[in-house]
Amino acid sequence: MAKVKKTLNPALTLSGVIINSFESIPVITRQIGEEIREGFGSKVFSTVLSKSIKLEESIASKTGVIFHKRLDKSRAKQEVCALGVELLARLDGVKCEEAPHDQR
Repeated sequence: MAKVKKTLNPALTLSGVIINSFESIPVITRQIGEEIREGFGSKVFSTVLSKSIKLEESIASKTGVIFHKRLDKSRAKQEVCALGVELLARLDGVKCEEAPHDQR
């Protein structure tokens, strides 16, 4: 990120870090999650996106997991929605630079 800030965008900031494709059973993934939390501190979102075939299918089909009716009660959809709420809470009060409405 430092190289990008220096060469392309000095105003670049990090809104947060998402732990995704997380599986709680292997010890190594729990350890990696802890290392991420230690390294990034409060930048890490509380919501963790679990490894999910439904989420992968949604990405592959280029449709949002929140729009699939058959996923209404899925853990993937609940996690994505919770992450969205967290992100919006972090961005509350942040103003975007002026841009044409179709680019927001």
